[in-house]
Amino acid sequence: NAQSLDSFKKMMLVWDTGASFGLTPFRQDFIDYVEVELPVKDTKINKVIGVGTAIFKFRNDKQETIYLPCIAYHLPSADVRLFSPQTYHQMHDGSSTVNADQVVMNLHRQRIVIPVERSGCNLAVIRNASVSKREKEQIGYHFKSRLSLSGLTKLDAFATVPWEPHSSIITSPETTEIEYEHYAQICCPAVGSDENQNLSGPQKELLL
Repeated sequence: NAQSLDSFKKMMLVWDTGASFGLTPFRQDFIDYVEVELPVKDTKINKVIGVGTAIFKFRNDKQETIYLPCIAYHLPSADVRLFSPQTYHQMHDGSSTVNADQVVMNLHRQRIVIPVERSGCNLAVIRNASVSKREKEQIGYHFKSRLSLSGLTKLDAFATVPWEPHSSIITSPETTEIEYEHYAQICCPAVGSDENQNLSGPQKELLL
């Protein structure tokens, strides 16, 4: 069963230059999602039922965990995940080099080396690419929907919001500080602050 937890954790992610967008059978891979209905190869059996921003886990050349966003189709019948490098680079710049035994992704201040499994499928494969629910909750707010960047603007509810999204996120000890700075910018002032002229001194004392 492709939807089992074991399959979700273990299913490989193929680095595929032939993929126009990413592909996954798992709804859990997405941080945003729009339902669609698209036939695959003109058949009525296999249908893409959704599209959105998926997050996948990689390792950089320092063996740090790095998360990359990817516009992906949701095809429940798929038996593999696909990552589209050209779509990623078109959205976030950078470049990739394909060698005989590995693929090298050169990102902004990051370098990812993906081995080609020559003894098996002969493809560049990322193992353990799934991102847990807890990880998505911790990093998801860094990633604005990629739908607007893909040209699928009509599917993006946040397309008009002027904000430059992250192209990658690395886990580090500074995560807590980053999150504090993020939320400090959007939190409203306390109702008991001196600037609030709508409450008297005793009323503010009561609230505190």
